Amino acid sequence: MVSFNEFSTVPTLLRNVVKNIHKPEETFLIHKKGANWEEISFKETLAKADAVSAFFLEKGIVKGDRLGLMMENSPEYVYYDQGIQQIGVINVSIYPTLSEQEVAYIINDSGIKAILVGNPFLFRKILKVADNCEALKYIIPAFADFGKIAIPEGLNLEVIDYNIILDRPVSAEETAEIDKRRAEVHPNDVSSLIYTSGTTGTPKGV
Repeated sequence: MVSFNEFSTVPTLLRNVVKNIHKPEETFLIHKKGANWEEISFKETLAKADAVSAFFLEKGIVKGDRLGLMMENSPEYVYYDQGIQQIGVINVSIYPTLSEQEVAYIINDSGIKAILVGNPFLFRKILKVADNCEALKYIIPAFADFGKIAIPEGLNLEVIDYNIILDRPVSAEETAEIDKRRAEVHPNDVSSLIYTSGTTGTPKGV
């Protein structure tokens, strides 16, 4: 009999689906890429989530740290969200429509150390405010040709191609560490911070 506690957190729920309901090779996500629809399996999704986890563990990210996302719904969003949550990291999703000042406030208020951005407009928005965000160490563009966008001189952080992270091999030792971190995530831990749109004042995290 499966215990409730074994699958009572966001990361373990997906693992439960693969372990007890669907086969790893079955389709989990369907995504439109250009003119075609692409099917993505549970296995591929979990592998890419593990690659995200391994990358951030290598960078010294620990349980309770906050990492941001500012992008449209997509498989890339799912990989990042699952990857950070399974090592106990708090997901801070930021509305793409917020102003530069509001984005900077959220990054600083929550202490975001890295942020995934989904398009050139959002990338430029982050670059404009990054110098005033002390905790921010990594900007991760999830779109092609981001290298054509000029990085402000003296910006003290890393810009890392998301595809490099997703294609990163994960060692057996890293897999074991990810499993350990996932087991240390508890149902009462904070899973995500969602900020209000700020229509009546400063955005508030809930």
